[in-house]
Amino acid sequence: MPLTLRTIVKPFALALSLTLTPLFSPLANATEINLYSGVLPPFANGDDAATPGLAIEIVTELVNRAGFELKLTYLPWPRALKSAEAEPNSFVVPPVRTPSREAQYHWAVELLPSNQLFVTLGASVDSYEAAMKLDKVAVLRGSVMERILTSKGFTNLHPVASSVQAAKLVKGGRADAWYGIDVETHGVLTAAGFQKSDFTVGASVLASQHWIASNHSFDADVIAALAKAREEIIADGTFDEIYNRYVD
Repeated sequence: MPLTLRTIVKPFALALSLTLTPLFSPLANATEINLYSGVLPPFANGDDAATPGLAIEIVTELVNRAGFELKLTYLPWPRALKSAEAEPNSFVVPPVRTPSREAQYHWAVELLPSNQLFVTLGASVDSYEAAMKLDKVAVLRGSVMERILTSKGFTNLHPVASSVQAAKLVKGGRADAWYGIDVETHGVLTAAGFQKSDFTVGASVLASQHWIASNHSFDADVIAALAKAREEIIADGTFDEIYNRYVD
């Protein structure tokens, strides 16, 4: 079932709305942001999680400040991407912007940066060349990371349904490395029941940028309002406050 997050109406606006007919209620006229995501901790933690996730908290803050409503629907990640690509005026978070995806979406608002790397037990793996020599590398199925490794000629990939599964494979000795993102490492290992100190996190092999991406049929005023809200949360420290709650 879709999870709907409503904007917070300021007390004065709420009191005023009670004196007006429903036709003129702020919520009645609010623009709805139709957002898709997958369960991708710590970016998007799912309906039943204790915390919504880094990307979802940031987007919710942007939507609230812009005066919109947020309708959030969780789907398997490949379906979330396809839904936003197919449905007018819909958005998806937090895809990485890559040349292969460039034409699929309108890249609406920058979300946050990240670094791609290999997580192992024991010796650090700090390059694609070193990872190619391993027997098995776990990577999230359907992700941009899988595409990148495939494009580089990797033949030792073990696609998995979740990053937590990838971490468990490495810990159990059934994969030699997990190819993931620095922002998610701590949260994924914690969710898998492990300590970050149990693993070796390699050096960054690729810098990337996560975005709020939209369908090519979009409302330019909505995107401008979200971009303005992002500038505000960076300037007043809200972005850092949210980020630091999720990233160790």
